[in-house]
Amino acid sequence: MSKLLRSYWALILLVILIAGVVWIVDSSTVFRKCVSSKPDYSNSQIYLDCLSVFVVTQNPAITALSTFIIAVFTIVLAGVTNRQARLTKEALIADKAAFVFPFNFNQVWNRDEATTHYHWRLRPMWRNSGDTAAVDVMVHAECEIRNTALPVGHRFNYSITNEPKGFLGPGVENTGGIAPTASQAAITPQDILDSQAGRKFIYLWGWTRYSDVFPDTRRHITKFCWIIMTQGDPLTYVPNTAGPVGTAGTLAFTYAQHPEGNSAEDE
Repeated sequence: MSKLLRSYWALILLVILIAGVVWIVDSSTVFRKCVSSKPDYSNSQIYLDCLSVFVVTQNPAITALSTFIIAVFTIVLAGVTNRQARLTKEALIADKAAFVFPFNFNQVWNRDEATTHYHWRLRPMWRNSGDTAAVDVMVHAECEIRNTALPVGHRFNYSITNEPKGFLGPGVENTGGIAPTASQAAITPQDILDSQAGRKFIYLWGWTRYSDVFPDTRRHITKFCWIIMTQGDPLTYVPNTAGPVGTAGTLAFTYAQHPEGNSAEDE
């Protein structure tokens, strides 16, 4: 009901004003005396003549009422204009604003000279699919290697504020931070073998915070959480080995979205 009233409030106001004018005229002593003094009440000309008498005798009041009505409709028109301008702005922002999201990840390997095996770190790839730039962009990524699956209601840490800020143009892609970080242990062949056997779970999760170029808009945050899966033998991996998945020496990384930790919203 309230939505219906908001949609037709200008029309409702007009009806109320017309009804008010009719009530004022009909209840006027001048108008009633004029009508009652005529011999034929059914003649519409009598009402027109008496309305003319009312207008002449009540000219100051009518002028004041007309000024009030004009003021009201000016306010109504201004409100409608402002609402239309706001809707136009919102539509423009929705159509052209930056939207940054992760769409894949790269793998960075390093060779363990003691075992001659390779270890891995992951870097999310971000894309701005909007028609305008994303500014003050902050990205963060973490890799968790767990003995159990992430529990329902897991609390991710989104409070980090010391990430450097950057710029991502419209339609541009870029890589984000590396995880695990250089100060953390990398993903080992044994971690991968355990994840393939279901004994461990490798998660890559993180977020980006950014602003669009439009004034007076809120800062945006896109969150992601992926479970990392692999195909191939990490113990026989050889970098840059060509061939389809399953070829000796290859290791294919893929991901699936976790049921939680994936969203895009305003802060």
